[in-house]
Amino acid sequence: AGLLTLYQDLGRPGFGDLGVTSSGAADRASAATANIAVGNPRQSTVLENIGGMELRALSDTVVCVTGAAARVRLGDMPVQLARPVLVTAGQTVIIEPAEYGMRNYVAIRGGLIADSELGSSATDVLSGLGPAPVSAGDILGVLPRSTGMTDGQLANPLRVSQSNDGRTVATLRCVLGPRDNWFGDDVQQFLDTEWTVSSHSNRVGLRLESDTTVERVLEGELPSEGMVAGSVQIPPNGKPVLFLRDHAVTGGYPVIATVLDEDIDIAAQLPPGALVRFEVKGNTHDH
Repeated sequence: AGLLTLYQDLGRPGFGDLGVTSSGAADRASAATANIAVGNPRQSTVLENIGGMELRALSDTVVCVTGAAARVRLGDMPVQLARPVLVTAGQTVIIEPAEYGMRNYVAIRGGLIADSELGSSATDVLSGLGPAPVSAGDILGVLPRSTGMTDGQLANPLRVSQSNDGRTVATLRCVLGPRDNWFGDDVQQFLDTEWTVSSHSNRVGLRLESDTTVERVLEGELPSEGMVAGSVQIPPNGKPVLFLRDHAVTGGYPVIATVLDEDIDIAAQLPPGALVRFEVKGNTHDH
């Protein structure tokens, strides 16, 4: 089952008043693409995998793997990412650890059967909602589905790249604020710095490191306020924290910038050691 394999769908939005974040697939584009490739609704339950895995078919089915750049094999046959493949009973799909990127997504025709809470089968690692992680030896149930694979050719939506030394690199588009006024000239330093993803990162958020820090110019405490996926908080140590899908619904540190929603998928594919920069887009305070 690799390092971590979770059931995920497109999440449970609309429960912030209960203290529940939307959660769902960290890289939603990759999850939706895998589902579309095998003829499922885009919101069907998939597997979100870190570290590679092996799946042995107990009956004939169709499988698609998307996300991080990893080698995928059906037995000895190479399989392209974002391409559906017929897997007959007894065959094994092997996903090797990612060469770059972080998470792979596995869709199976019909969609996976998993326990649901608040209308979603997404596993939220912060609150504990959702099914337990997949373990070696688990039998995965799949809903029956009679429709065929997509007729079109889909592109794997991975939007990170690999540097010459093999590290994952990316640029995240953002808007400034809502609390960028707390940081004065250090806002530009935040944008000019190439940050490294810390090994202490997870689905709650990415902790970013550098030789530089981002310092406040305003003193005092900020009352807790609502947070969204993509918020970049600056705690007292001056090292940014970028919230991902399982973020807390409130936070008390000032948010220097907010990553555009479509680029959260990119952030989800940044493993420890990855390099990331932030780039301001558009009118920075329209949000």
